Amino acid sequence: MTSMPVGLLCPKCHYSMARQPTAFVCQGCGSIWEIRSSIVHLTNTKFYWGLLPEARMVELLAKARQESYQQAIYQILMPEKGIHIARYAIDESRDGFKVILPLSRDAVVLDIGSGWGAVAISLARSSKWVIAMDAVSQNLEFVHERALQEKVENITLLHADPLDYMFVPIKSESVDIVLLNGVLEWIGTALSEKSPSFYQSQALKEINRVLKPGGTIYIGIENRFGFPLLLGRPDSHSGLRFATLMPRFLASIYSRIIKRVDYRTYTYTRIGYESMLHAAGFNKVKFFWPVFTYQDPEYLVALDDHSALRYLLLRELYVPAKSVKKRLALRFANLLDILGILKFFVYSYSIIGIKK
Repeated sequence: MTSMPVGLLCPKCHYSMARQPTAFVCQGCGSIWEIRSSIVHLTNTKFYWGLLPEARMVELLAKARQESYQQAIYQILMPEKGIHIARYAIDESRDGFKVILPLSRDAVVLDIGSGWGAVAISLARSSKWVIAMDAVSQNLEFVHERALQEKVENITLLHADPLDYMFVPIKSESVDIVLLNGVLEWIGTALSEKSPSFYQSQALKEINRVLKPGGTIYIGIENRFGFPLLLGRPDSHSGLRFATLMPRFLASIYSRIIKRVDYRTYTYTRIGYESMLHAAGFNKVKFFWPVFTYQDPEYLVALDDHSALRYLLLRELYVPAKSVKKRLALRFANLLDILGILKFFVYSYSIIGIKK
């Protein structure tokens, strides 16, 4: 799993690196970056964020090695976080958005923020190679165990700094597809010297650099003005109601009062995402509505296909909703559709950008 379909760049000096049996060595500054457990470690920064506390994650990894990754999920993650989170961690059906990707047996895919690897391993089954890149080494250790047990060999694991540092340690024009699935909104939370929008914009330009001409970026993310948020659903990142609807400086004041931290998980409108992608060098941008969330889409509808949007909305309206909140949300969405503006207020987006 440590084979590399692309060239790597040194995180320190951005120079090319040469492969050695147990490390990559920079041909510029001489830095040595170790390979351990089939993971290429391109950072010395200790960073952890995960579905479990770090100590419990260590226990889960031990069980995954001793028994199986499935047993580790069922015996540790599921009892603590529930079946929904367990499914989120390992269910390959979360890759439903792949139908809008130009996947082929020749495609090299870079999954940034690959997490527990459900999407990366699924896409490895239908592409030439997948590079799973994450800032949390424990996540990659789990992906390594899962790939071994499922005999998925066309995957490389890169442990690298978060995209806040605006560097992807891969040579220019090397990959066909880059995934940012639930990642863009977190860029700008590890560093605080500048606005999150600065770090996000620079990261998109860096992704453009590593894509081949005509390459594709995929972004799964919430809409800043999604209709459930208008109705008072808490923002899934900050946990605050109505924070995404406020001007950024007011959202930060609100967050400091309630959470004692600045508001830095920036999401945008359709127009905002399109503007950012164009500025980063993506000349063709397409938007889809992942019904009802990009994290686990049941359907994927082009936002400009009003007939399909209307069909799915009516389909949901005629199915008895399990809660008053869902019925209210659906009826509000129906009103937005009647007004002809639903496509600007869907809860989340699946976005495709094509490099010039």
